[in-house]
Amino acid sequence: MQLDFVRKREDHMRWADGMILVYSVCNRETFDSLDQQIKRAQSAKAPSSISIAVVANKIDLDQNCHEVNSEEGHDLAEEYGCHFFEVSAAENWESVWRAFSAVVKDVDEEKKHREQIRRRKSSVTKNVANKVRQAMFGSPMRRRRKISVP
Repeated sequence: MQLDFVRKREDHMRWADGMILVYSVCNRETFDSLDQQIKRAQSAKAPSSISIAVVANKIDLDQNCHEVNSEEGHDLAEEYGCHFFEVSAAENWESVWRAFSAVVKDVDEEKKHREQIRRRKSSVTKNVANKVRQAMFGSPMRRRRKISVP
């Protein structure tokens, strides 16, 4: 059962273009697991990239219950080139929306970039093919239009 879960998680990471990894500032275990999750996600997507946002949740709760401080979350995100957000899902949906928006924007920009590269490669290939064809067979003959008379 556990092995199935791990395989499914790895499959999801391969097709994902973006991830939101959330931890509770009041639970050190949720934060400690992020390092491995980021490494797995980045290696599953290699050589392409994946946009990841590290999100510290429950910042609205009393500071006495915080087990993870803001600097730790920020440092982890910076180490792996991820976005970092501090949110209160209970009190401020806009901060959660900003985290999702950042990942969606990255994914959209990456897809546009890949499409531009694909187009450039395609046009270069066509140009080379045309030049080879011209070198081998000379310039293409112009087709004459057939005019049909009624």
